[in-house]
Amino acid sequence: MNNNPRLVLIAVWILAVFPLISEAASRTGVTAGGASFQPSAPYYAAFFYIWYKNPNTGGENWSYWNDLGNSPPATWFSHYLPDPNPDAFDPANELYSANNYANWKWQVGKLAEARQEVVIASWWGQGTKEDAALTNILHDFMGRADNPYPNLRWAVYYEDEGFSDPDVSTLVSDLTHIRDQFAVSPFFLRVNGKPVVFVYAGAADEPGTMTQRWHDAQAALGNAFYIVLKVFPGYASDPNQPDSWHQYAPALRSDQQAPYAFAVSPGFWLDDGSAVRLARDAAAFEAAVQSMVAAPATWKLVETWNEWGEGTAVEPGVQTRDNGPGQEVQDPAGTPFGNLYVDILQRNLPSLEQGTGAPAAPTPTAIRTSQGLTGQPERRILSPGLADGINDRVVFGEEYREVRLVDLRGREVYRSEGTGLMWSGRGADGRLCPSGEYVARLKKQDGTATYQIIVLVK
Repeated sequence: MNNNPRLVLIAVWILAVFPLISEAASRTGVTAGGASFQPSAPYYAAFFYIWYKNPNTGGENWSYWNDLGNSPPATWFSHYLPDPNPDAFDPANELYSANNYANWKWQVGKLAEARQEVVIASWWGQGTKEDAALTNILHDFMGRADNPYPNLRWAVYYEDEGFSDPDVSTLVSDLTHIRDQFAVSPFFLRVNGKPVVFVYAGAADEPGTMTQRWHDAQAALGNAFYIVLKVFPGYASDPNQPDSWHQYAPALRSDQQAPYAFAVSPGFWLDDGSAVRLARDAAAFEAAVQSMVAAPATWKLVETWNEWGEGTAVEPGVQTRDNGPGQEVQDPAGTPFGNLYVDILQRNLPSLEQGTGAPAAPTPTAIRTSQGLTGQPERRILSPGLADGINDRVVFGEEYREVRLVDLRGREVYRSEGTGLMWSGRGADGRLCPSGEYVARLKKQDGTATYQIIVLVK
């Protein structure tokens, strides 16, 4: 018989946490693996932008947020502010950098929540900031042990075609770079074994022009890529057909190019002084999403995940307004936003084909202790984010002198000692923790301990 109190406490923690981890994994569809997975059609994908920089959170200087003469963090190029921290209006940090891993984890977690299987990353050529950011994502961020979404797959959105007519030699050079720099990653999207490249284009293209150049570039590389060109008048009869087609028109609520693609947009409001081109309307967006799900299309596209300057993002955010010269503030009369569009996508799109790919917890083996510990700990509800005065904090009994809270991965989020112990759902940094289940280890004056499960609902 083992009388070591430390081993007893560890056993209690394992008994309490592992069933909850298994339950959570089953509920969210989390599966093991990630590096070998490729999704099958239809593909749920979002256009994703990696041109952002913030000197406070990882970039060398401000990028994109300072377009059109803006001076972040006082003003920025958008009518909205991304909202990775719902408890604070914090432009200095929420105007994020694409190179910041903590923010990137938040983004891909939300992509999983919104049931997006693929991101189509805006790419502006070799040696650009987008080139560096995508390299970082594919060869560093995606492979980290705490990446919450290893099954997410990445494709390239080739932007230059929309602003010039790259010759065949340029296309061959760029495609070779994409092949050697990005497509070597197991996290790059492949269809029929070929790396996927979407191509932006102008509206005035004609049959036999752009398509001929891309046909010739593909031929020079042995037709090694799966190319998705942007539509133009007469595209269906063009003799040089790519692998697929799409439309990029986020000023439209929806667009269908059967049988190739169906796209939806939450709204369009470019921050250049112009009027709203497509008003945000949650009911209209949800109806469009439902039509997209039902449509016979290979590509089911969200326009966009995070193009903040054009106001087309579904990523969580808040609407802002000018508060006099040189100051942008949250607009209390703004269109409701937050997690709204992520929630709409989550409840209408099918579950992720093989879950997130994040490692599931192992099944615990039977554990014997000197105290014969059995059963499940008490479960309590905490909902401070609802701001309704109910369950805003968890108050622990006066008999306890220490509380330690960990998430389902065993990471400590809060610790306190003394009397009158309570938890408001915030971590040591003062920010509200993500929704989910937390294990509270409560220690009494005599050194004995017990456990409670806190279900945090934001």
